[in-house]
Amino acid sequence: MLLNNIWVFGIGAAADVSASQVQIMHGDSSFRGFCVDDEYFVSDTHLGKRVIKYSELTEYEKEATIFIALGYKNLNIDRQKVFNKIVHDGFRITSLTPKFNYYEKITYGNNCLILQGSSIQPYVTLGDNVFIWSGATVCHHCNLGNHIWITAGATISGNTSIGDNVFIGANATIVAGIQIGNNCFIGAGVLVDKSLPDNSVIIRKGDLVAAISSSNFNKFLDKNRNY
Repeated sequence: MLLNNIWVFGIGAAADVSASQVQIMHGDSSFRGFCVDDEYFVSDTHLGKRVIKYSELTEYEKEATIFIALGYKNLNIDRQKVFNKIVHDGFRITSLTPKFNYYEKITYGNNCLILQGSSIQPYVTLGDNVFIWSGATVCHHCNLGNHIWITAGATISGNTSIGDNVFIGANATIVAGIQIGNNCFIGAGVLVDKSLPDNSVIIRKGDLVAAISSSNFNKFLDKNRNY
């Protein structure tokens, strides 16, 4: 279904990529511009499109459709907070995904971005606010939660379950049939061959698979806010 009056929330790499997908799927005339939280407003144009404060959107554009395009700072937790705020404010939220065939049995929630060049096999279920970058593969019968970021080249093998607020780095591989808990960070190139409890952090290939305490996990996030 073609939409109009679409706004991308955010200014940055994720917003730029998402804006291109809005234009591909719905046409340039349907893409109205970008919006940001009021404290982050610094310019009224970006990529030749209008930028407005979120307060303006809530006042004048209540019929708008929004795609939330923030990066994965703080392990998607910031993305989750903004998603919840915009849902609470009553805006329509769209997803930007390929048009899967009905018989592929792929389901996904709100505010999902699946870039061309990724491979999503049949019987995959995605929650809300899941970003899958080009070159990633999600195999059959996988169940992914909410607020997940899967980067280029990552492979999630079949029958895998992934919790909420999970980051999976470039070219990481998750073997079939295991469970990844909530709030997990899996670095680039890592092979995950056993289930991970909540708050697991694996930065490098060969790291031991182990959870850290909630307090240490928060310290990790504080030191890695560019992720």
